[in-house]
Amino acid sequence: MSLRSVFPILCSAVLGLLSFNASADEPGWVARQWNAASAEVSTISEQGRWDFYEPVYAWHLPFSYNSGQREKYNNTAWPAFGVGKGYYDVKGNRSGLYAMEFIDSNDKWSAMAGYGYSWQYGKREGFNYGLGYTLGLMTREDYFGRFPFPVILPTLAAGYDNVKIEAAYVPGFKKGTGNILFFWLKYELK
Repeated sequence: MSLRSVFPILCSAVLGLLSFNASADEPGWVARQWNAASAEVSTISEQGRWDFYEPVYAWHLPFSYNSGQREKYNNTAWPAFGVGKGYYDVKGNRSGLYAMEFIDSNDKWSAMAGYGYSWQYGKREGFNYGLGYTLGLMTREDYFGRFPFPVILPTLAAGYDNVKIEAAYVPGFKKGTGNILFFWLKYELK
C-alpha cells in the first residue's frame, strides 16, 4: 500500500474524529487536543525566548553495534546548527519549538523540527536537569528518501543556568539500527 493510497484514508479518519462530538456543545477528543496544541504553540511564540542549538555527537550504543559497525559510522554531527523558542511555565517546566540540521551517522544531511517538553529539576539560575520528550518530523536520506517522517523520542538535559547539554534516545527495533544517544548543546537567551 503506497503513501498516496493511505493519505486520503488518514485524512478522512482525522476529519471524522474532529467532527465527532460527545455532545452537541462539547468538541471531540481530537478537537480538544488540537486546540490545546494550538494554544501551546501560541504561548511559545508569544512568551518564549530564543534558543540556539549545536548538535555535537551521536553515540551508537555498543550493545546494538559491533566495533566494525561503530567505526564506519560518523559520530560527530558537524557542521550543524539549530534555532528554537522556549519558555518556562509556572511549575518551572520547559516547552519549546525547534528546528535543527546536522550530519547524520552516514555523513548525510538530516533535519529535525518539532516540539519538546521537559520536566525540570534544580535551580533555573544554577545547576538544573530535566527529563522529557520531543515529537516532530525528521528527514534522512536512508529513510523514505528525505520525506519527513514523525518521531517521538525521550530526552534528558543537564546544565547550569541557561547553558545545557541535552540528548535524545533513538530506539532500535533490531540489532544494528537505532539505539543511539544523540547529544546537542543548547543556549537559552534570557
